[in-house]
Amino acid sequence: MSGQRGKRIVIVGVLLGFFSMGAGVKSLTWQKNVLGISETDIRTLTTDPHNNRIIYVGTSKSLYQSKDKGKHYKRILEVQGNEKAINSIYVTDVQPSLIYAATDQGLYESQSNDGRWQRTYFDSDLESRRCFSVLRDDNQIYLGTAKGLFKKSINEQTWQRIQSLPNDKPIYHIASNKGVIYVSTDQELFKSDKDKENWQRIFSLGINVREEINSIDEEDTLPNQISFIKSLQILNVPADYVFFATTRGIYSSQDQGATWDPLPTDTFSVDQLTSLIILPYDSNSHGEASENPLDHLVFLAGTKRGVFLKMDGTWVPIYQGIETNEIRDVVYDAQNTVYAATNRGVFYLTIEKTLPSFLKSRGQKVTKSQNSEKNYEKFDQEPTIQQVHQWAIDYAEVNPKKIEQWRNAAKHKAILPSLSVGLDRDATENFHWDTGPSPDVLQKGRDLLDWDVSLTWNLGELIWNNDQTSIDSRSKLMVELRENIVDQVTRLYFERKRLEIEARSNTSTNSRAKLDTQMRIEELTALIDGFTGGKFSENMKGSQPSAFSYQ
Repeated sequence: MSGQRGKRIVIVGVLLGFFSMGAGVKSLTWQKNVLGISETDIRTLTTDPHNNRIIYVGTSKSLYQSKDKGKHYKRILEVQGNEKAINSIYVTDVQPSLIYAATDQGLYESQSNDGRWQRTYFDSDLESRRCFSVLRDDNQIYLGTAKGLFKKSINEQTWQRIQSLPNDKPIYHIASNKGVIYVSTDQELFKSDKDKENWQRIFSLGINVREEINSIDEEDTLPNQISFIKSLQILNVPADYVFFATTRGIYSSQDQGATWDPLPTDTFSVDQLTSLIILPYDSNSHGEASENPLDHLVFLAGTKRGVFLKMDGTWVPIYQGIETNEIRDVVYDAQNTVYAATNRGVFYLTIEKTLPSFLKSRGQKVTKSQNSEKNYEKFDQEPTIQQVHQWAIDYAEVNPKKIEQWRNAAKHKAILPSLSVGLDRDATENFHWDTGPSPDVLQKGRDLLDWDVSLTWNLGELIWNNDQTSIDSRSKLMVELRENIVDQVTRLYFERKRLEIEARSNTSTNSRAKLDTQMRIEELTALIDGFTGGKFSENMKGSQPSAFSYQ
């Protein structure tokens, strides 16, 4: 048996062992439901606090609603204009039918479920009209825009700008608790007593904003991309806490922001953080008594590298069932069903029922399935992950050899001279009057032409070439793009393999479930083909993805 074959048997054995281990317990597996949503670019989502079956999803173009826990969606708002993304959705606790949609074209409000919307905030300036956050506290409505914080009472028509807060910075998050309002800009956190308007800064990241903005990928167009504060959470159980998550760490406070304590984030890249939710969890009921109130909480962090769950002081990736790493937003409902907004659609998982089994299964030993050799023969007909990586890199033209070729070309540039050719024509005496004869005669003179050729060498470029700076910059961007492509392809590849194992181990007679699994495998195959230019399907040995049959 070759070394490559041995490695593949180990991978298959681990995958099959993990699946057979999870067959007896309910594992944390994401499910995908996007029926009715015409875009995959999901920006934000929220659940209805009055009805767990209602979910709202915001995309780069429209707002959707589901009334059956995400099984089917219907478009309820389509924003007009060039910039029309839905940045946040807010459903009030006091009035079930009142919905706010903060968009790039202002704030929209719906007071009934009949699909009628009214734009209640708008500004002629394109940047000023962008809205990011909404909060209703008693009779006051707070609105976070790209140019500061506004408020008005529910009976007023005119918005008032809060002058004591920065007017040149966007307000991305708003929260309230026991008469205190909290708001965050890109890197600062403020609070104020609701009735006194005594705003004070309670936290600042102190980041060089310009340097950080220059490091952002230009292709990432999410509205809060330049914000370093990604989430602001208020939790009253098991104690009063204020949490906020940043790209520099996650912090908690029990004294309304007077002091802050950092949470350990050693096992995942906090700089990739996009969102955070905190769920109360009774660890005592599972034999894990603790005196620390934070041990009774479940943290779920959405990042550009997937979803991570924190319990017992450890962050664990929750990747099963989701074929992308780019998580834009995470929320949960009263039944602890978690929903994730991604660049590949909406995914969900039920935490409450599966979490105890998941924690128990983390300590179980993974054993190799008896059928691993048989299933390996089927996997042996498919390309390896290393082959898929190389195809994706070649198709996207991000091979490291490309940068090496540029550097070599720049190094030898000084050897070749610069060629210049000059041509000069003197036509000032082209025509003149000859006054010798009588009468005078107009005569044409000679056309004087002068030309030259020159060759120049800049030998200093043998030591240093200015093109190297440009190559270094392009190399950095290419490395980031290559890492992103490899990351996405790896997730798609192993999610597809997991579904194949699931299909081969499924003895159910439910034809609809088998068909759904088959369609997901074909969908993932198509996505991998998109990254590899069709190489993945072309190199299947003996069968095509659509011809798979799992008995």
